[in-house]
Amino acid sequence: MMRKSPLVLGAFVALACVACGGATGPADPAPSSQSPSAGGAGGGAAGGSATGGGSATGGANGSTAGQGQAGAPGSTPVSGSFGGSYHVPTTAGLDAAATFDVTEFNWTVTGNVATLAYNLPRALVGKVVRVDFTGPFDPATGKATLSGLAGTSVCTVTSVDVSCSETMQGLVPVNPDLTVVTKLAAAYPGPVADRTSIAQQFAGDPIGVAHVDFSRPGVPEPVEPETGSGKGKP
Repeated sequence: MMRKSPLVLGAFVALACVACGGATGPADPAPSSQSPSAGGAGGGAAGGSATGGGSATGGANGSTAGQGQAGAPGSTPVSGSFGGSYHVPTTAGLDAAATFDVTEFNWTVTGNVATLAYNLPRALVGKVVRVDFTGPFDPATGKATLSGLAGTSVCTVTSVDVSCSETMQGLVPVNPDLTVVTKLAAAYPGPVADRTSIAQQFAGDPIGVAHVDFSRPGVPEPVEPETGSGKGKP
């Protein structure tokens, strides 16, 4: 009664194999069908993150480099109308009287050519004396070597200012209007005589340092009738 016929046993084994194959068969493809998806998603995420991270890092580095270079040679040069000052090298005793306000410098950079134009301080020369310089500008070094009828102007350019050492033998003789210089010296807190001494020194040796301040907007200087022709020499 416990013995089964070969036919029954064969059918039972066949059914068991089908059941096993049904359970195992689908299970094997499942991991394989999910692996590429998971791998693809993970790889895409990882690859995207790595690439994206690389781009982000590159962008961040580019931005930092741009900010770092904003004030360094090689950055986009500044052009416009700015205020500043003019200093005449002199003795220690007169140095305090040797710096003059300049309400407007016109500083322009076009390609590799720079131009500086302005009126010398009336408190220094007593009249309108216009000077213009132009010449090559090297963005890599921030140096500009300018020249004009008045003489030469060798400039160092930064993100905040321009400083130009000038020799203007083309203005000699300057012939300052000392009456106007004395009048304007009333606004100077030191001795009036110190201002006139600087004016006389500059008349014989017109050298100085022009300082253009990019943070200070230029203001055109009003022209008064008694200031002269603006040619530099009477």
